[in-house]
Amino acid sequence: MGTILDITERKRREQELARLHYAIDHVEEAVYLIDEQARIHYVNAHACQSLGYSRNELLGLSVPDIDPDYQHAVWPAHWRDLQTHGSLTFETRHQTKDGRIFPVEVVANYIESDGQGYNMAMIRNISQRKQMESALAEREQEFRTLIENLPTYVLRLNRGLRHTYVNPAFVAAVGLPEERILGAHVSAFWRATNVTIDAYISLLKRVLASGAREDISLEWRNDHGALYSHLVRVSPEYSSGGEVRGLLVLGFDMTKHRREQLLDVERRRVFERMAQGGDLGEILTQIALYVESASPGCQCRILLLDAGGKRLIDGVAPSFSVPCPGQNQGLAVDDENSGCSVAFCRAEPLIIKDMRLASQSEHCRSFARQSGMISSWSDPIIGSAGQQLGVVTLYRDQPGEPDEQDMGRLRYASHLSAIAIERKRIEEQMQHQASYDTLTGLPNRRMFRDRLHEEIAKAERGGESLALLFIDLDRFKEVNDTMGHEIGDLLLVEAAQRIRSGIRETDTVARLGGDEFIVILPRVDDMSNLGRIAQNIVNAMTKPFCLDGHTVYVSTSIGIAAYPFDTDSADGLVGCADQAMYAAKEQGRNGFSFFTPAMQQQAHTRLLLANDLRDALAKEQLQVHYQPIVDVAGGAIVKAEALLRWRHPRRGMVPPDQFISIAEENGLIHDIGDWVFRQAVQTAKRWNADGRLARQISVNLSPRQFIKGDFYISWLAYLEHNGVPPEHIVIEITEGLLLDDRPDILQIINRLGDAGIQVSLDDFGTGYSAMAYLKKFPIDYLKIDRSFVRDLESDPNDRAIAEAIVVMAHKLGLKTIAEGVETEGQRDLLAAVGCEFVQGYLYAKPMPEAEFLAFAR
Repeated sequence: MGTILDITERKRREQELARLHYAIDHVEEAVYLIDEQARIHYVNAHACQSLGYSRNELLGLSVPDIDPDYQHAVWPAHWRDLQTHGSLTFETRHQTKDGRIFPVEVVANYIESDGQGYNMAMIRNISQRKQMESALAEREQEFRTLIENLPTYVLRLNRGLRHTYVNPAFVAAVGLPEERILGAHVSAFWRATNVTIDAYISLLKRVLASGAREDISLEWRNDHGALYSHLVRVSPEYSSGGEVRGLLVLGFDMTKHRREQLLDVERRRVFERMAQGGDLGEILTQIALYVESASPGCQCRILLLDAGGKRLIDGVAPSFSVPCPGQNQGLAVDDENSGCSVAFCRAEPLIIKDMRLASQSEHCRSFARQSGMISSWSDPIIGSAGQQLGVVTLYRDQPGEPDEQDMGRLRYASHLSAIAIERKRIEEQMQHQASYDTLTGLPNRRMFRDRLHEEIAKAERGGESLALLFIDLDRFKEVNDTMGHEIGDLLLVEAAQRIRSGIRETDTVARLGGDEFIVILPRVDDMSNLGRIAQNIVNAMTKPFCLDGHTVYVSTSIGIAAYPFDTDSADGLVGCADQAMYAAKEQGRNGFSFFTPAMQQQAHTRLLLANDLRDALAKEQLQVHYQPIVDVAGGAIVKAEALLRWRHPRRGMVPPDQFISIAEENGLIHDIGDWVFRQAVQTAKRWNADGRLARQISVNLSPRQFIKGDFYISWLAYLEHNGVPPEHIVIEITEGLLLDDRPDILQIINRLGDAGIQVSLDDFGTGYSAMAYLKKFPIDYLKIDRSFVRDLESDPNDRAIAEAIVVMAHKLGLKTIAEGVETEGQRDLLAAVGCEFVQGYLYAKPMPEAEFLAFAR
């Protein structure tokens, strides 16, 4: 006896599911089902075909395995974004099984099933669309180039070299009626002095005969001796039968460029003076003399804003023999009777065509009578942050207004003056910046250390006690990442003020960095009060922060340690307070904790990453990648920078900025640095094995490695043992190392140089770049920081700084290397100012040794 079950409904559902799978497998898009951990749960046939994997292979992968742009580090934020919006459409890249990468468009949809969230993603290959977009962009660029290079004049010549067409610009240049020019031979209006008419006719005939375009530069001077220069482009014109029937001649006005070349010597003198870091008055005097040489008949005066910001005081006026208005007391910035003050207040140029007119102020009329100057043109000096610093004024002995060239030189003088003034102010602020946090105005780590040692010494002498409060803002990183660094900075400033208001005037609040603050409480009579003080700070931090229209909530964790009860040393006291702070975080945050001996074990837990790093070298997890450095003139790869990478077995590729500081703190930097040096030496040996032009590998040297002192002895011995000339190695150091001004550092660098190893100063311009150190230390190369290269094509300030660095380096006998070069425009601008070497993604990213050697050869 059997049981009969009706399975019609089940069969129907199975058929529908089969049809659904069939339909999904036959759509022209790849379909993925992905969970919150980025694991792939379902793919259709098109997904397998596009990536070259089988279905089972793909189901064993996760998104980071097929998408180089969405690795585990960024996936959580992406998932939260998808949950928030429900659906996202974006572009990314996918990688096939054989390593090929292609662009895709992703339509991601958030769905939930059985309480589990999923991403149902529809993915389309957009390679063809990207190619079309690229082609369209190229056509647009071609059209733009054509528009930007329109000729100054246009004319046509027949085979007899007679004019058949001329445009109005050429008619104006010749100064004759058009009817007299048409039909005339090219020799009828010849003015060039650098090329004879016979040589020019020979060029025209060559183009007629060969059909090949030729260019020639023609220069001449007018009746007043002014130089004019044109680039003339001669191209053949063809008949419908393919024969050369005549010539098209285009003339490009290069006069401004040529005149600028003649002023280059004066401009370089300005840069050299600035690069040498001389007296501000001397630099401004050189700027004024440069403008005067470029504008005959003019005299220059530069006024500076005083420290109070109320008056313009006399800076320099090298060519004036009579006192300038307000020379003794200065000019009030709101004085409407002074053209300089008016230009300053308006923050825009002011042109006075004739100072003698009754409509002008008595200041102007009196100065005109005494000096013989008639017209004046003023331009405000504006700093890099938009602040007003002073005024540059050009005076002329004739009435009138400036032409474009005069205004250009005036603006250039203002720009150079701004750089010189700001540089001087930076040097004056060095001491302040070395001791105080620029964001909050609190003492920084350096000053905190000094004060802590002083307070401990006082406490020891007086038999007193003191305490430290180590304060860390909870979840500050979340605020910084989600709302931006500007809001994060405002939060830090407000937090510093709240901490300051919760302690005594005699206490010290310092910012150690990031979101970490520390408070020194000297002369603590009753330790029981420490909990009350800490709780007051905790309560203050729980109140909402109103920041630029945003309301932000954070809390704080505070660790408390006391001297001499917990430790009797400054470093130990900071360490105890730090451990107590982490204990407060582990207890739920938004509170405080006193240090206890048991916290030593908790500190051990925080050293896990440091322990992993300790084994990384032995377990061969560290790698050295190399980024090519290219000779600008020849385009050859002549150098490379060795860059350390850590491939962690669980964390993946760990960025250097996350573990180098740990290595420096625990002393591993010495072993790791030695290992990187040996790897670089072996790479240099293999790279130079062909015996051709010596090529160099640059090795970054941490300031901590100088503590060891004698590291260079083993390095030089290793070079000799492996038969590698020291000239094949360059050591890169930072400006901060030089600012320590320690004689042992100078001694080590000298010994490296004596052995033949060159030295490169990395990230030049981002610190204080004191000129005295460049003259004192034997530096061979200056590396222009990428921050000045990034906006080189659009920011005249960065162009001026880059040019100043190159000129200064050349004056000091140094060569320059520009970092972060990503476009041809950046490279060309650097080449134009004389930069010798460049490195960046324009040429290649850092790569492993084998790949680099193959690439470099």
